[in-house]
Amino acid sequence: MLILDAALNGAKGINLWSSPLDANATKSSRLYKALIDKRLATYVNSNLVPTQNPYLYKLTITLPDTFQYQPAEEAIYDELERVKNYGLTSSELSKAKNQWVARAFLDQDTSTKLAHQLGYFESIASYKFLSNLEEKINQVSLDDLRRVAIKYFTNRARTVGWFVPVEKKQSIEVEKLSAEGQLPRSRQSATSLLIRPYHLASPAARFASDATQVSRPKISLSPQRKVLSNGVSIVVAENTTGPTITIRASMKAGAMRDSDEKAGIANFVGQMLEHGNRNKNVYQIAEGFDFLGANLKTDTDYLVTSLTVNGLKKDAETFISLLAEIFQNPSFPQSEVEKVRMERLTELRQEADDTQLVADQILRERIYPPGHPFRRKVEGTVKSVERLKSQDLLSFYMRYYRPDHLTVCVAGDIKPEAVFQLVEKSFGSWSAKGAPDSFSLPSVAPGLGGGEQVVTMKNKSQCDIAFGFPSISIRSPSYYPMLVLNQIFGQAGLGGRLGDRIRDQEGLAYYAYSSFDASLCEGPFVIRAGVNPERVDRTVTVMKEEIEKLKAQGVTEMEVKAAKRYLILSLPIQLESNEGIARTLERIELFQLGNDYLQRYADLIEGVKMDNVLDCARTRLSFDQAALVIAGPYERK
Repeated sequence: MLILDAALNGAKGINLWSSPLDANATKSSRLYKALIDKRLATYVNSNLVPTQNPYLYKLTITLPDTFQYQPAEEAIYDELERVKNYGLTSSELSKAKNQWVARAFLDQDTSTKLAHQLGYFESIASYKFLSNLEEKINQVSLDDLRRVAIKYFTNRARTVGWFVPVEKKQSIEVEKLSAEGQLPRSRQSATSLLIRPYHLASPAARFASDATQVSRPKISLSPQRKVLSNGVSIVVAENTTGPTITIRASMKAGAMRDSDEKAGIANFVGQMLEHGNRNKNVYQIAEGFDFLGANLKTDTDYLVTSLTVNGLKKDAETFISLLAEIFQNPSFPQSEVEKVRMERLTELRQEADDTQLVADQILRERIYPPGHPFRRKVEGTVKSVERLKSQDLLSFYMRYYRPDHLTVCVAGDIKPEAVFQLVEKSFGSWSAKGAPDSFSLPSVAPGLGGGEQVVTMKNKSQCDIAFGFPSISIRSPSYYPMLVLNQIFGQAGLGGRLGDRIRDQEGLAYYAYSSFDASLCEGPFVIRAGVNPERVDRTVTVMKEEIEKLKAQGVTEMEVKAAKRYLILSLPIQLESNEGIARTLERIELFQLGNDYLQRYADLIEGVKMDNVLDCARTRLSFDQAALVIAGPYERK
């Protein structure tokens, strides 16, 4: 059944804690071609959970509109019947097996993942299941797959449910309570490239040891860097812990390059990279990665658009060659443009119903001025995405996709010199005319859109609160003291002081924490909480009390020691996987932190003094100039 699922939807892995179980179908899979390619759906996902007793094989499909649910259901039945009647091809079987072998290695590429797998399978069967998984996969035959399909893909065993929304009037109302509020236009993704510590920590992290300094974890990685004659930057960290590799190729063509009129174009162009070039169509590109069991994903944030490949080290040359084709020769075929547009619009409409994301976006629109990149939504708006034309995408690509904007970060069991040669071979002949656009963002100060704003969203059960202001850039001398302060205030344990008071002591919120997103310019410092509508007023009051308490009384020596200890000891966890290493290398390169940053990081944190943290608490937490946004079924009394 695992192999059959891989052919239908793409291998997801069996690590329930870390595998991409919610990922969309791979572009070379049967269900992608049957549903997404034919524009019957924008998202297809399968779920096959290993359990002690028989459980469900579940397919989840998201549709672009309510008229497609019957055709989509029929398309699924047709595909399942085709598998029952004709089985799979030898090529499909080989590809599915390759995916599972690679996925098995990727699901065990950190001690955390491996420990979770061992514990989980010991609880339902035996940890020994993992030791012969590859052998069992390779024993699966075409006859086995058809037999399983005939046995389980039956009408009698099937249950189907559809959620079909009823057309209703706009239910979002905006109440401007003070200052100059802005009407909501879209919401901003809560995720960004910007650096944030882990939200959850061990309860022990709240208490510092008596030692004056933290015991330093050993960071053995020594990244090697090279810049090609055409400007391509390459950073490699050799990691010999397993046979896997991560390649993260990032172009300085993120949402900072958008305009207000063409918001979302950077994200749109990034998504189109996988959808065909002058040499290969979308399926040939997907097949190139899928057949080798590799996972290719594209993401765009404010600064960059990145393509990340996770696979086996033996295929590194093929991966780099395919990435070179994708970056240098996109074709933007009109049929694929419309397919991606439909996917983006469906996602935007879904997200506009999310109270947390709405609150975050309205906050950004209040605290950043018109035209500032951080005011816009990375994915754009429904109106801006609808307006984008193929020529717009091509013009954006021609301006911002160039070798001197590209950084290739590689982590895995491969020598740096070998990577340099492979990248030189595939990217070395790429050239661009003229000077590149600057990689910078305009500075902004707190106080632009202070005050409060309520976005009433009916038919919701929860309110989300976002309270924030533009803070500092990553180049500020206060950056590391602010990391320590934020850890104390809204990160340690289940949300630092905020979580302890709001969530644990008073039971007001489902979650409460602060985030500090320093970037090339002043990123937002935001307090967030999810609460029952009846508890909004009290929660806001407690937030403000904790802010004033922090500014008036400061922090304790023990809190500073505990925060520094956590920040230092959590670095090895971030570097546990090849992808974690590659993302860290990208961050170091983008912010020009230096090749020895990993070795200096503990000193930078340890160098933060009590006075530095107290000064930040009193001068940098500008909540008197902050904006407060409440989204959900709430109205001011």
